[in-house]
Amino acid sequence: MSDEAIQKALNVAEEVFRHFMSEVVNKKVVAVRVKPLDAKEQKDVDSGKRINDQPIRLLSISGKGGSAYPEYENVTLLDHLLSVTRGAVLLAVIDDVTMLEDEDIPILKRQLALTVAIAFLHDLDKDCQLKRDTELTPEMAGAKLEQYGINEWLSNYQLSLTPMQILHLIERVEDKQQFRHLSDVPLPREAVWAEKYVGVADKLDGAWLHKDQGITEVLNRLQKKDTRIKNPLTKAWRMPAIDILDPHHPFLLDELQRCISWECSGHIGIPPLIEIHKDGRLFMVLPERGKKTDETIEKAFERFAGRLPAGLRLEIDAKGSKAVPKLIDGQPDYDGLLTFLWKLYDEERVKIFYVKKEAEEIIENNLGELLDDMGLPFKWSGEKYRLPFSDLKGVDDPEIKERFINAAIAALLLNLPDKPDTRKKRGEEFNSILKEARPQWLDTIKNAQSQHTITALWAALNYEKDDSEFTAIWGEDEKQNGLLRLWWEGDSKRKGLRRDIENKGGERIQAAMNHYRSLLSGRRVVADNEDAEGRCIFTDCPVPSEQVIRSQHKLDAVNISAFTGRDGHEEDLTLSKGRVHVGQVSFAEYQLRRDARNFSGISIKGKDEPPAPTLISSPTTSGLFGGFAIDKRQNFQDVSASDLATADISKGALSFDLNHYMGRVRIARFEKIAEKAKEQIHQLHDLLKASLRMGRPIHIFRGLPVPKRAFFYFDAMPKYLAELIGGNELCLDQIPNALERIKAAENILNTNKLGFDILRAFVSEKGRFGALCLAWCRLSDDNKYYETRTFLMECIVKEFKEGKMSDRDKAFIRFAEAASSIQKGFGEGASHEVQLTVFDITFEAVEHALKYGQTDRQSLIYAIAGKLEENLPRKTKTGPAAAEWREGKKLLRGCIEAAERFTDEVWFGALKGHIPPQSAMSTLKGIYRVALLETYRLRKDGETNENTDENSGE
Repeated sequence: MSDEAIQKALNVAEEVFRHFMSEVVNKKVVAVRVKPLDAKEQKDVDSGKRINDQPIRLLSISGKGGSAYPEYENVTLLDHLLSVTRGAVLLAVIDDVTMLEDEDIPILKRQLALTVAIAFLHDLDKDCQLKRDTELTPEMAGAKLEQYGINEWLSNYQLSLTPMQILHLIERVEDKQQFRHLSDVPLPREAVWAEKYVGVADKLDGAWLHKDQGITEVLNRLQKKDTRIKNPLTKAWRMPAIDILDPHHPFLLDELQRCISWECSGHIGIPPLIEIHKDGRLFMVLPERGKKTDETIEKAFERFAGRLPAGLRLEIDAKGSKAVPKLIDGQPDYDGLLTFLWKLYDEERVKIFYVKKEAEEIIENNLGELLDDMGLPFKWSGEKYRLPFSDLKGVDDPEIKERFINAAIAALLLNLPDKPDTRKKRGEEFNSILKEARPQWLDTIKNAQSQHTITALWAALNYEKDDSEFTAIWGEDEKQNGLLRLWWEGDSKRKGLRRDIENKGGERIQAAMNHYRSLLSGRRVVADNEDAEGRCIFTDCPVPSEQVIRSQHKLDAVNISAFTGRDGHEEDLTLSKGRVHVGQVSFAEYQLRRDARNFSGISIKGKDEPPAPTLISSPTTSGLFGGFAIDKRQNFQDVSASDLATADISKGALSFDLNHYMGRVRIARFEKIAEKAKEQIHQLHDLLKASLRMGRPIHIFRGLPVPKRAFFYFDAMPKYLAELIGGNELCLDQIPNALERIKAAENILNTNKLGFDILRAFVSEKGRFGALCLAWCRLSDDNKYYETRTFLMECIVKEFKEGKMSDRDKAFIRFAEAASSIQKGFGEGASHEVQLTVFDITFEAVEHALKYGQTDRQSLIYAIAGKLEENLPRKTKTGPAAAEWREGKKLLRGCIEAAERFTDEVWFGALKGHIPPQSAMSTLKGIYRVALLETYRLRKDGETNENTDENSGE
């Protein structure tokens, strides 16, 4: 098959797959959520006030791995289905399409469409969440065909499937229980072709995700085991694979992955079989095409070099005595300088227009009307040096934006630091071109830098492109031979300004290239000078002692103060500033992080400079041919965990759902683990919810990464958080319960008279039951806690059934059971006073008895029983219970039995003859109240609490 034919067929495959993603996945699959929103939430979604933040159902089910199958990598069912779909489609095209004329395209589309449909439905048993070996029924298959609109989509290709056809094809794909269901009507001709490649792709995806198989078994199946693969091209994959471990530089690895994937698809025509960057490791398997594959890797490295933000940079510090613009780290030509200015963010570019504060009035009086007409009125900011406007967001006209770019490059080159006489000469040359039209008010601005800046702005805003003065300064569109180019590039008689700029950016690019070429070839990475005295603060690699970072470099997470207490930071009492060494590769990494953060708009709350983020690993691609159909021109999209966990649009909620399958999205890469308990719990909630919403694993590392198959992992999770959610690693099916526990924990922390002490008891096995009861009682009066209360009660009932209470807890439970025989039943709505009637009377009697020295068993029993018998009938709402619950005994006899149980099991048993402190008393009251309510409920339902009967003493 020719390269041209492969590319043509792959284009058809991409068209069909994109159509499926658009019409089925992004419309139908997205609509099926774990549970529906309530009426108010749905109304807010319909009105655009919030998004539907309920997890997409196929992202909440494990496709491979999970609690029951720990030997597999844990991925969502949707990830597995799309992996098999991509794999089947591309394997079919590579293996079987030998030529493709225009008239063959409709036939190929039908074959591919049927392949897509079978692949997406091949795990219907998992979708229906059936137990292993439970039979699928035609009704189940029909419901899924309807729910996902499969036949509606297939109709675009003159195809349709009946439920019986689907069941028959699934059984053939799965190689088990074949022919249990026979097709009720003849299968489409394309079915044999489609089912073959779906079966192959399913086996390959399973092998790739298995801990003992991986890529070795994938290639073994393709090349030897699977007789359904015939074409040598389908079997030809380069080994050893690209396998790079570089956990210190995840953003660089992201870019390298994207560049290799881009060139592989473009130059060879086939995307990588596997491409994944996870847990600090980049792993890619490329097609083996000999020299062509070598060329692909070289082209990828060239593209990678062009993507690095290690070139020209603009620095302007307005905090000092001057706000002079400086250019560092690059020497582009004039066209490159123009491109650089266009790409700058508005807030950086406008800093070129800093002027002295005393020039404000002159500038506003003479330029105010013109700027106002352009939609950019003055908005002064700054102190000694002032900015006339903060950004260009109000400017929509591209011609006006171009004028500001022209003004910016002129002001920049007029003010670049140089010998005073040369800067003065540049000003004179510029003014000489404008001498006939240049207004005199410009001369009243005494500060030279301010005068140059405003002269450049005035000229750019007033002159048209066909004016001779304009072309003399900025050049003509085609020739570009104006004064500014001459200043920057120079000629045979004049040295250009760019020659004085140290080209550190080029050094960093070359360092990054050498670094990854070494890792790619399996060679040890060595420094240019292994004997260098400095050490990179991130990697500890040797760095020249003079290679230090200053504030103007603006590297994310690098603190240059003299004393930081950070490992690897050189500190000296004689230094006013610290000497922080950063290797060239790490420098490029942290510049890339800074630019990515600025581009994404993600802000770090409460910080002027972002802190060092925790390493959070979440792959941007997964499965077979993960880069297939991804928009290659789109930049990475960075999203924060909080934006993914928020439903309210006004608070930054993101409205996209599954576009991370058609583009590269990085999750939570700029997060720093919070330090306070409330913030830690809230952040953990956001991270878990983000993983559910995106359907991608999230692994958090405070140390170096290690490979993990779990869906969520946190290597240094605080102990109380690990106890709260059930460990520091979770499978997909464990996350919903963890989120419920986190929500309960947040409510406990935020509720008066609960707080962190109760939370600690809640997460520990020893004090959990009491904390659960107290929290349920304290939260029970507010409807906003309905879900948490329900969850807490489920936990309490579970503890009851499993008998996990302490002996002290059981003593108070049994006291509550005894109290239920002398106090009428009531529900949750009863007041606290009613619920605690017997409890309060009993302790009041004990305190009175102790006051008069009645400490022996019999005296306490009679004192308590007498107090109960005297007071219960007076409380009309909580009078004596029916005699049937006392087996016909009189009230006094029931009060005596309750007093005996309290005295023996609670007072002399659990409390050791002492009144507990107030903090403990609150927990004990909670246990008593819950036990009493549960006893009434069990009695009503005809049940008994078997876990406390054994200690009755009767």
